[in-house]
Order: sequence, then structure tokens, then C-alpha cells
Amino acid sequence: MTIIKIKFNDCTLSASEKVNAPLMVCSHERSGTHFLMNSINNSSEYTCNPFLDFDYHNLGNAINFFDSSQIADFLVKIKSFKEGGKPFYMNSIIKSHFPIEFVKEAVDQGMKIAYIYRDPYEVILSYWRFVCSLDWFEAPSTASPLELAKHIPEGRSQRYQLKTHANYFERWAYHVSSALIMAENNPNIWIIFYEDLLERHSLTMKQLYSSLSLECFNEITLPKKSQTSYIKGNDIPVTLHQELELRKFCSLELEKYPNLASLLSARKREK
Repeated sequence: MTIIKIKFNDCTLSASEKVNAPLMVCSHERSGTHFLMNSINNSSEYTCNPFLDFDYHNLGNAINFFDSSQIADFLVKIKSFKEGGKPFYMNSIIKSHFPIEFVKEAVDQGMKIAYIYRDPYEVILSYWRFVCSLDWFEAPSTASPLELAKHIPEGRSQRYQLKTHANYFERWAYHVSSALIMAENNPNIWIIFYEDLLERHSLTMKQLYSSLSLECFNEITLPKKSQTSYIKGNDIPVTLHQELELRKFCSLELEKYPNLASLLSARKREK
């Protein structure tokens, strides 16, 4: 494995002769992003150490994130190089919470995406705990997860949006729906349900590697908690009333998105 140094933003990336395309792990926040990244790290040539954090705070002065051609050009520039006549491709996993449309041109040019989604109740509860743990204005600090689910997106969280959303549930629904649409008949995108990765880890990873034509070099193993680098969030307990009201809200909101409701129902029936 060879380490290459990007000349701007102090980004250090890894490259390998054993891969032939860059790989992005994409998701809405709090959907199992690092779980999937570390799972890939453990059993393939792609690595989290280091990974490329595809975010404004890293690359905002180098890329116009609202220009898909600039994003594609950037990824083309960093994805490969030659050493000793051999081609090397970037094997640092690219982590992104932007909607999948941001990288459509890059996907058309060969980048592969593993997209992970999670039940909205679990996402919003985890996101609420995450927001409550932060010192900066990532999103509104609310007294309950339901209040956050109903709140219009504010603060730093808005950087991931293509448009304004009525509330955080709608923001989640748009993110997942757009990924499902873009993944249709696209062999470079594979969709993963978080609970499948958690409960059928080996099988789910094998399906990912097969679907994206990625090589599995090592035994598939569950990542250790010590591997992860994400911000855990406060483990704030919720009352039974808060849990029930959030579940009811998510259930009612899902009725507005029949494709998501049927998808989640199907995934749960398979368990």
C-alpha cells in the first residue's frame, strides 16, 4: 500500500494497486456510516485509515459542492496515479452525508457507492442525542426527539441539503428516496439496510462485494467499537411517552412516502 499526499487542505490519502475504482460510503447522518466503513476496512483493500471526509470543513475552499462537474473533476484528479509504471487507485474510503445526486457524474465515471440507510425512528433518536452532545450549532437543541423531527433544519446541518425541507423527517426521506431512485439499474451503487448489516453481517457484506464487483481479501468480521471515530452523542434516556410519540410521528410521516414505507416494511418482514 502506498501513501499519497494531497497538496491542499492537508489531506493525506492512501492508494493501492489492488483496487480499480474509488469507493464512497454515503448516508444520512446517524445511519451506520462508520459501521459500514469499518466493515469494509476489515475485509477489503479499502481503508478508513485514512479516509476522505467529503465535507465542507475539509474541502469547501477547493470544490464547489453545488457543481457536479467540479466534484467529478476533483475525484478524477485524486483517484489514480502511476508509480514504477503500475496504476494505483485511491483506496481511502470517501465518507459523505450529502445527498447522492452530488456525485452523479463521478458515479457515471466509475466511482462506486455503498449507501446505507436506517429506520427513521432510530436515525432521529440518534441524531437528537448527537445534537445534544455538541458545543456548536449543528441543529436545533430540542427537549425531545419528536420536537427535532418536526423542526425545520437549521444551523450547520443545512450544509448537506440541496433544498429547504419542512422538517428533519422530510430531510431524511428526501436523502433516502433520492438514493433509491439513483440506484435503480445503476451497477455502481448498492443500497444496504443498517439492520441487515448488524444482524446478517457476513451475508450483507458478501452481497455488497459481489454487487459492486469488489474483492474481499480478508475474513469478514464485525468491527470493534474501538475502531470507530464518530461522535457518539449523549446517551440520553427517553421516556416511554417520548418513544411512542416519535414512533407514531414517523409512522404517519412514512405514509407520505409509499416507496419508503413499503421498503422498510419488507426489510422488517424478512427479519
